[in-house]
Amino acid sequence: MPASLFSAGCASWSFLFCLPSLEQRILERLQPAYILSPAIVPIFIALARFLQTKNKVYELTTERLKITEGIFNKVTDTLELYRVKDLETRQPFWSRMCGLENVQVNTSDVSTPFVLLDAVPIKLRLGDKIRNAVENVRMQNACVKSISSDTPPVAPDLGRCSTGLGGGDSDVQSR
Repeated sequence: MPASLFSAGCASWSFLFCLPSLEQRILERLQPAYILSPAIVPIFIALARFLQTKNKVYELTTERLKITEGIFNKVTDTLELYRVKDLETRQPFWSRMCGLENVQVNTSDVSTPFVLLDAVPIKLRLGDKIRNAVENVRMQNACVKSISSDTPPVAPDLGRCSTGLGGGDSDVQSR
């Protein structure tokens, strides 16, 4: 009788020793999933970042800079060009390799003290175009102030005053 208990006990213990080989076979079948699972999260993060960048539209008019962004819900932020204080272009290494740059616009606006225009193609030269548009708006504002006041104008280039204020036609649009 004790021998039969011992043999029954060995059978149950041998069953437990067979489990690791069963688990091992299951793990061997799932091994590709374990290898790919750490790559799934970065792929989704990169896809989300790509879609955010691709669905951001910058529109430079004669009086303002409009930034529309969003995939499902669109939000448009408008910056009046006379509020621009400083402009800075940044070209990180990987962006430069792809022909892109970032343009940071520092403003006197309380709600948005700086605006970052992300992943703009270098060949658009958006920084220079914004700078020229800001100078035009400042000259127009100086001309309007000098024409409306009784004092003689201070601006040396009065030939630009006859151009008018413009209607906000679109000059540059970038995606």
